[in-house]
Amino acid sequence: MDKNTIKSAGCLVLTSSKDVIYVLAIYRDYGGDDKGWSFPKGRINIGESKKNAAIREVKEETGIKKIYNVKYLTETSYYFKKNNIRYFKIVSWYIANTNSVKLGKKSLTKDEVLAKVQPQWLPIADAKTKLLFQGEKKVLSQTLKLYPVSNQNK
Repeated sequence: MDKNTIKSAGCLVLTSSKDVIYVLAIYRDYGGDDKGWSFPKGRINIGESKKNAAIREVKEETGIKKIYNVKYLTETSYYFKKNNIRYFKIVSWYIANTNSVKLGKKSLTKDEVLAKVQPQWLPIADAKTKLLFQGEKKVLSQTLKLYPVSNQNK
């Protein structure tokens, strides 16, 4: 694998309340125009499975410790630049459920602390307009096909 290729995993965590489906999202502020909502995701550690990395990232970024029905959803990829170096990132996406709507103590990296990472539950019907990254909008569209929101309050 090329040293400029990053493999990561993320997870769309869903819960429902009063006939509304919510998705767990993270607000990140890297400064300038680089701020907005995304889903929990991060690098896969050496020897770690993609699925376990997705579960770990949910715990670290949101404090939610119990998710279940974790299933592979899709993969996205994109290029980005950091410190004038071009990287290629591959994200393996999973979908899961939780009954734990209370967000707990986070375990953030230095970059996440600097980005002022803030998790929040968003109504799934509203999430697409709030997401920062096109790849994540695509992942959410796939999720909406599995969980139609026509009966949800807006």
